[in-house]
Amino acid sequence: MTYDAEKYRSKREKVLGVRRRGVSFGTLTVIVSVVILMGFGALVIPKSVAWWNGRHLEDAIYRLRGGEPWPGSIVSELGLVPGVRGVITDKDGTRLVITFDRTAADPSRFSPVFEKNRLNADLLNTKAHMNDMNGQEG
Repeated sequence: MTYDAEKYRSKREKVLGVRRRGVSFGTLTVIVSVVILMGFGALVIPKSVAWWNGRHLEDAIYRLRGGEPWPGSIVSELGLVPGVRGVITDKDGTRLVITFDRTAADPSRFSPVFEKNRLNADLLNTKAHMNDMNGQEG
């Protein structure tokens, strides 16, 4: 019968005082790979989610014909239109930016709200909302 080295390995290591120390190479590579992948995910995933949530958003920019500031009630009223994600005015209150989902609404849905409040509004521009998020011009 041949001698089986693996059968008595633990006894031999105990007698000789061999101790395992440190982390094996395989475990170390797994840890390093996980850290790299988590770091990459932390950089990429938030941008991907932001793009995915904003891919259908557009901004419509309006101005009153007389150049006067927008009344505060119109901001809350436009926020109730289906498909509108946000309504803001600029620092002077003369321009109104309506962020809306282009699959659920379009700028023609805002005209009845302006007519109901007897406001003469001009549509200055519509552009993709992601351009504003990236700091690009429309």
